[in-house]
Amino acid sequence: MKKIIIFTCLFWLHSVFLYAEQSDTTLVKTDTLPKYGTLKVEVLDSEINEPLPGAKIILQEMCNTSYTDIEGQCTINNIVPGKYKLFTRMLGYKSKSKKIYITDTCTIKVTIKLKATPLEGVVIVDYPSMVQPDKTSSVHVYTAEEIKRYPSKP
Repeated sequence: MKKIIIFTCLFWLHSVFLYAEQSDTTLVKTDTLPKYGTLKVEVLDSEINEPLPGAKIILQEMCNTSYTDIEGQCTINNIVPGKYKLFTRMLGYKSKSKKIYITDTCTIKVTIKLKATPLEGVVIVDYPSMVQPDKTSSVHVYTAEEIKRYPSKP
């Protein structure tokens, strides 16, 4: 039994020393890995320079969609270097697009100012309180002219 334990210990020590003698212990060469960039977007109101939370940020070539936080900022990581078209949208503001170039291992900061635009119509969705088997909801779009014509009732 002593011979088996000694043989097992020697075999284990031999494998540990063989592993320790290797000069290159990395499993993957880091110089062959692709390098990625980072995009930081800040969305502001063009008139009052206030941040716009909830603005939609779209990188067209990546099909990546993100939204700005409460401070009007958004960060998109792991972007392959190249040219991209950045779209910014928000309800009540005019959409804006911008061409950007992402470089490897670099953070690109973009500030976008959106201009407020009046809404042309209001969509009201009505869910009935009583159960009607053949009607689940109704939708009517009211234009600005209809609202001005009948301010007390739609």
